Amino acid sequence: MMEYRKSLKAILMQEATDLKTESAKETYAYANQSYIDHLKAIQEAVSEAERLRWLMVGAEARIEVWRSLESSARMEIKGAQ
Repeated sequence: MMEYRKSLKAILMQEATDLKTESAKETYAYANQSYIDHLKAIQEAVSEAERLRWLMVGAEARIEVWRSLESSARMEIKGAQ
């Protein structure tokens, strides 16, 4: 998605044949609705990736707590024998 952002900008800049300066072409590309839509899609993808990453961190923490509790339970059983 990040690399396509650069390609989309270049395509949009090429479309701006009536504009003379590179700065004006770049402004046209950044203001184009398709570029803005792509940026919103990137934002949503990054947000979802972060949400999933934190869900994974939480799941790993729960697993570690469970492992610790199970280890303690095994030690109690050994101590009672």
